[in-house]
Formats: sequence, C-alpha cells, structure tokens
Amino acid sequence: MQDSIDKESRKIKILNAAKILFGQYGIRKTSLEDISKSLGHVKTSIYHYFDSKAELVNAVIRYEGEILINKIEEEIRKHDSPQDKLKTYFKTRMDHLNNLVNLEKITRKAAEEILPLVEKERDFFNEAEKRILFSILIKGIDENIFKIVDPEFVAVAIIASMKGMESSLLIYLNREMDNKDSDAMLDILFNGILNV
Repeated sequence: MQDSIDKESRKIKILNAAKILFGQYGIRKTSLEDISKSLGHVKTSIYHYFDSKAELVNAVIRYEGEILINKIEEEIRKHDSPQDKLKTYFKTRMDHLNNLVNLEKITRKAAEEILPLVEKERDFFNEAEKRILFSILIKGIDENIFKIVDPEFVAVAIIASMKGMESSLLIYLNREMDNKDSDAMLDILFNGILNV
C-alpha cells in the first residue's frame, strides 16, 4: 500500500516538473533528461512511470484537466443559485488559466505548441465540463431563472467561448486578465451586448 502511495507521489512530482518546463521552454525543447535533472533523478527513472515523452505530455494535460474539474466542482458546491454557480464556474476557470500562465511563465511559442495537443487530449475534460454546465443550466431553467430552449447547445457554446478566451489569453494578450475583465465577460454572457 505504501509503495503505491510513494509511486503516485513520485509520478505527480514528475508531472508538475514537466508542466513547469513545458511552459517555460516548450514541449519540443524540453527533454526527459531536463525533467529528470530538475528532480535530481536520472533520465531512466521517468521510464518507470511513462513509456515516452508523448505519454508524459498527455498525462500532464490530463492531470491539469482533472485538477481544474475538481476545483470547479468544489467551488460551485459553495453556491446555491444557478447564477452564482455559473459565475463561479467562469471565474474559477479563468483564474486557473491565469495562474497557469503566470506561475509557469508560459511563452507564446510554448502556448502555440501546447494548445493543439490540449484540444486532442482533453475529450474527457470537455465531457466533464459539459456535464457541470448542463446541470447548472437545468437548475436555472427549473427555477425559472434562465430562459434557454436547448441547454446542451448553450453548454457547448459556453465551452467554445471559453476555449476562444483561452487562446486569446495565452497567445494574444500581453497582460493578465483581472476581475474587471472577468466581470465584463460575465455581463456579456448574462445580458448580451444590446443596450435595452
């Protein structure tokens, strides 16, 4: 039992080290040897956990997705109203992305390299995110708060919007998003852009 806990702990350390180095130098420029050195290990020790660099990249993406889903679920449980749950989903997701960009000092080149891989690898994340949003939207419909005809479509549209913002944040913005930016996007989500 203790051996499996130790193995899982070592695996998480590898994932975190890989995430940091991928963010700083890009996937192509980061070798398994670089990751091993950052941990004070020999390169072959990584092969006890991952068969290849590609498998490690996929594991990092999946690990980050699981952390985010858990954080979103934890935060939305703190709220009762569908509006607050939706706002919390949005802010938690944007905060998580901001933290990744800032803490890992991700470069434009690394972001451009990572985003296509993330898209290919995160079907599991997309489904979890869709499930979370769908349940929030249904609650809002049931409580006569949201006027939505097709909650599944709206959930997918919100996810697509968030992905567009991810790309912009990681690649095009030269600054960190702040609460004012998040509030402006939430206002558009809830009220649209019409001056009615």
